[in-house]
Amino acid sequence: MQAPTPLRPQTFRPVYRGQLAWRNGRWHQAERNGRFGWWWDVGGFWYFYPEQTEGPPDYVSDVEVAVADDTPAAPPPPPPQPKQAFYYHPGDLKGVPYATIEECTKARERAGDVGVCVYE
Repeated sequence: MQAPTPLRPQTFRPVYRGQLAWRNGRWHQAERNGRFGWWWDVGGFWYFYPEQTEGPPDYVSDVEVAVADDTPAAPPPPPPQPKQAFYYHPGDLKGVPYATIEECTKARERAGDVGVCVYE
């Protein structure tokens, strides 16, 4: 295995966060801030390059995206509403809610086995 080429400190802009972090970065082919291509990921900061190289790039790109700059993830969906059973007597469009289908079935039986129970 060939020894890594020493980094030239003068090539790094003030945003540079350390040689160890730079060397331990990872390549990703992705779209960031509307720009698709190769990105060098250094602990939450992504640097754009026209092509992937073997190992870390030898200069810091002028195009930097911080994780905080990314489009935020969509919020998680709200928890599902608990399901209920509804008894619909003939002609009733609203229905009567019950906690379980068993309770609804008993209500339907008390009504003379007419109508329908729906679990929603």
